[in-house]
Amino acid sequence: MTDRIWLKLFSVLLAIFAWMYVNLVDPPQIRRNIELPVEYINTSPNIRITPSKAMTVVRFEGNRRDFMYAKSSNRYAQLRIDLKNLKPGSFRLPVEVSNVFPGLSPISLSPELLLLDAEEVVSKKIKVLVEILGQPAEGYLADPPIVEPSEITILGPQEIVESITECYAEINLDRVRNSISQTPEVLFKTTDSIDKSRIISEPAKVRVDVAVKQGYPTKSVKISRPSFRGKLPDGKRLDAYSVVPPEVLISGPNRIIAPINEISFRPINLSQLQESSNIPVSIELPNDKVTLPGSDTVYLEVKLTDIPITRTYDALPLEIISPANKTVYASVSSYTLEIEGMTQDLDKIVTSNLKIVVTIPDTNEKELSIKLLEPLNLPENLKITDIRPGTITVSLQSL
Repeated sequence: MTDRIWLKLFSVLLAIFAWMYVNLVDPPQIRRNIELPVEYINTSPNIRITPSKAMTVVRFEGNRRDFMYAKSSNRYAQLRIDLKNLKPGSFRLPVEVSNVFPGLSPISLSPELLLLDAEEVVSKKIKVLVEILGQPAEGYLADPPIVEPSEITILGPQEIVESITECYAEINLDRVRNSISQTPEVLFKTTDSIDKSRIISEPAKVRVDVAVKQGYPTKSVKISRPSFRGKLPDGKRLDAYSVVPPEVLISGPNRIIAPINEISFRPINLSQLQESSNIPVSIELPNDKVTLPGSDTVYLEVKLTDIPITRTYDALPLEIISPANKTVYASVSSYTLEIEGMTQDLDKIVTSNLKIVVTIPDTNEKELSIKLLEPLNLPENLKITDIRPGTITVSLQSL
């Protein structure tokens, strides 16, 4: 029994020594196909190569030990295609093999020639914009996004690069309550439909940070044209008006302020205006959830101009001077004047300014028709527009 155990152990040891001799001391030559990447060297920044990455299969010859060591070090060989002085076009170029792992020999390549398309490209720097999708939760607002890097370089055929009008990244803020940091892909807006696979963006993604905090958004809205009530005092004309500032900043839940494009204030009572002035007005907010976060002082600048008016002076006593030897009876004892002028000048009129005196001539006529003339003491800046009656009839009797 003991002899058999030793025999078995000897057989195992003999097999191990035989395997070590065959594989390590004098291993047989074998062949294997290994797929390896191809490196492009001497590339031009103005030439883009398609495919951007290439692979080819190399058939190596060597023993198992060398294949094992090459695999563990991951360096079977280095494959290259020299692109020096390459012009735009399609070419089949040979793959060069170098730095082969010791003990291995390359026998063949499949394919030996790689079909490459060389395309001339241009580059352009362009600012990255951010498109915000959605709105933060009610009661929260977002600061302007910060983009890093703020500019990217795009490369591609000239006609495609020139058609790019905008580069942007999308960030979704729908109902968020916390600050976010994302790395979205850069997207393009173009004037024409293009093959976006022919565009290279460096970098292809950007980092976007958006601070979200408690608060309500703000919006600048126009102040509507004022409404007026009442009537201006006599002698005043409204020539012009303007609202200062023409817009105000409102704040509130977005669902409320989003449809608001204009805001108004209470009507202005014209009867209370006496001269050009700046009138503070009260902005009328739609509800108590909308506020004015900035200055709530709004003025209506009003420009008034003085204009002439006409006033009527009735029942003015008519003074008649009779001849010494005559008794005179007039058809009227009073008259009416309509006078045009500025309000401040009309207010200064006294009775003596309006006095009309009719002097009756000494004549044998028993009845005369006499035209009433303007008062002599009327200030020059006032104008008589009407005298009623225009003429009077007087009867004369001798004493």
